[in-house]
Amino acid sequence: MHEIAANNAVTSREKGRFILLHLFRRRLANFGIYVKKQRILLFLYQISNFEYNSLDIGDL
Repeated sequence: MHEIAANNAVTSREKGRFILLHLFRRRLANFGIYVKKQRILLFLYQISNFEYNSLDIGDL
């Protein structure tokens, strides 16, 4: 009877760890997507800025 309780404690601890790991991975994935979006926006901004600057130079 005592062994069963000990096993249940271990499995619940593993379940808790698994759930935490899953949530952490999901949060990490969302953060990765956010960073990628920011990078793309920054890249697009740099491209548009570069084109704008080159147009200014062309007008001179």
